[in-house]
Amino acid sequence: KEYNGKFNLRFDDTNPTKEKSEFVESIIADVKWLGADFEDRLFFASDYFDQMAEQYGWTESDNIYVTGHSKGGNKAQYVTLMSNHANLVDECHSFDGQGFSDEAIQSFKEKYGEEGYQEVLKKMYGYNGANDYVNPLGNTIIPKENIKYIDTVPNPGSGFDKFAGLHMEEQMFQRDENGNAI
Repeated sequence: KEYNGKFNLRFDDTNPTKEKSEFVESIIADVKWLGADFEDRLFFASDYFDQMAEQYGWTESDNIYVTGHSKGGNKAQYVTLMSNHANLVDECHSFDGQGFSDEAIQSFKEKYGEEGYQEVLKKMYGYNGANDYVNPLGNTIIPKENIKYIDTVPNPGSGFDKFAGLHMEEQMFQRDENGNAI
């Protein structure tokens, strides 16, 4: 309000078809109760890929790779399976991305059938810190042969020396003073 800015309300949803609408409605009511007015600017992260595909006219001849780290890695997997334009995705690269619930996996299989589901999974790749504590959450869907584990070390001086540094993507790509991978 102080700077006359506009407020956007964005839900960081992963599987909106399985989420209960009362949670969204409750959050909207709470935000309005706080006095925030987002007008018609209500967004869902799960819609972004489809919006971009339509806006830019992407086709199957384009080379489209989706990627993300942590929750973003989970979203990249979801987009590859469930977006309206999932057929446009050539590859999915998930860094420390979590797995999914049994219910979500069942919805993927219902969309594709077991054989089609297994075919889509072949274009998914996972890169995980060997000591990452987030990646094991949920059921991993990326085929084992497409998962690479990378030795990570905590980031000295980060304040999280023994813990958080193990989940930071920059720890997967550390270089020595000569630019060589550590």
